[in-house]
Amino acid sequence: MIVMLTAVFAQTMSSAPDIRTTEDPSVGSPFTVALGQTKISGLVHRVEIVDFGLEVSGKTKTGWFAYRHDCTGKIAVAHNSSSVTRFLQTQSGPQVFVDDISDLPGCGGGISAETDISTLGGICDSVNAIDVLVPITPEAVALAGGDETLVTSAVQAAILTSNEVYFNSELSLRVRAVDFLFLEDSEPAGAGALLDAMSNPADGVFDEIQAARDESKADLVALISGNDYAFCGVAFLGPGPGSVWSQTLFGCLAGYTFVHELGH
Repeated sequence: MIVMLTAVFAQTMSSAPDIRTTEDPSVGSPFTVALGQTKISGLVHRVEIVDFGLEVSGKTKTGWFAYRHDCTGKIAVAHNSSSVTRFLQTQSGPQVFVDDISDLPGCGGGISAETDISTLGGICDSVNAIDVLVPITPEAVALAGGDETLVTSAVQAAILTSNEVYFNSELSLRVRAVDFLFLEDSEPAGAGALLDAMSNPADGVFDEIQAARDESKADLVALISGNDYAFCGVAFLGPGPGSVWSQTLFGCLAGYTFVHELGH
């Protein structure tokens, strides 16, 4: 799988996308998006101010489109049944990535959490925001060619996808990355061992995650990994404070794995 996922990032387009909507987008207004040579048109069905930025999304003929514009720049996602086009920020500037999601591995399932170690999480605010701490392993950064900006932008695009999923499901939930944490320890072998390392603050691996979660008051912890576990993600089964941990493979962020694992 690693070879296939790495090849995705060779499919960057030379021209930056031009994202166009009405000057003051509103529900029902038309939008057009040019991503390289591909133009996507539809009608806006969601406009929200989030964390000092703007999120706009809508339906297209073959799926849906969403974009976010804030102080960090623009990200955009266009989904259809078999592929995803993403406009992401990188260390060398914005680029467009086209991902075939038709044959991505599925979820690795849920694992029962044996240890209930932390009850500290953020208080829900008026928009029912779920605050997520996102630890990132060295292996995930390596898959992105060492580009930390690309990794965080891909996560923000997955969060944009998550918010669209919640909207389309008529759920009054939104998710946001409250902080990113770049880890120094290598990933342990096996996704189960990885979840154990995340949730155990005294085993010598990923021990900084718990302190970072307490400091950021994150509700959930969603780690981005790079090793090929033959599936896209895994999480502890909920509910309960000991079940807040999940893992998503960096190369699967274009699909729905991230929001699926949060749902465990």
